[in-house]
Amino acid sequence: MSVPATGGFSMFGYFNNTTIQGAIAQGGGSVNGDTEFQELIDASTTSRFHPASNGGSAVTNLNQVTNALQYRRYPTFTISLCHDSTDSDGACDCDHGSATYYVFGDSTSDSSEVTQFAQAHTITNSDGTTPDSGFYSNGAIYRFWNNTAGAFGDDAGVSIQIGSNLNNGDCGDRRTVLYL
Repeated sequence: MSVPATGGFSMFGYFNNTTIQGAIAQGGGSVNGDTEFQELIDASTTSRFHPASNGGSAVTNLNQVTNALQYRRYPTFTISLCHDSTDSDGACDCDHGSATYYVFGDSTSDSSEVTQFAQAHTITNSDGTTPDSGFYSNGAIYRFWNNTAGAFGDDAGVSIQIGSNLNNGDCGDRRTVLYL
């Protein structure tokens, strides 16, 4: 999880990754025992801030962090993904090119792109908006994103489409097509 994009959140709580302190720990920072906001800032990683929570621009230096609201969606992981609205093969083959997306998940500090993408529960564009539904791939695996339900695959018990098998898969063994 990450610091919520909307609603309330707390600054401290090491074992709760929806707090700033817990999210920094999840993103790889050392914050156990920190009790001051400046200590949290100092333990943060610039690349884990979402641009939408920083007025639309990336945090490139920690001295730019002055407000707890900048931690919304922290930690985010930036990943280049390919998209196809109906076909996992098209996403895996990157038929339509790639774009940069921001993913959030339950993974700990593992910064592997494959791990972050495989465990992500949410994906956004750089402005914080939800990307189109369809298959997304990092070249190794593909996942189906339902932007209406806000879920990957069948996460959270969401029924994506009747009659469709939309399990996540390995790009080396892919044959999932969504008939609209």
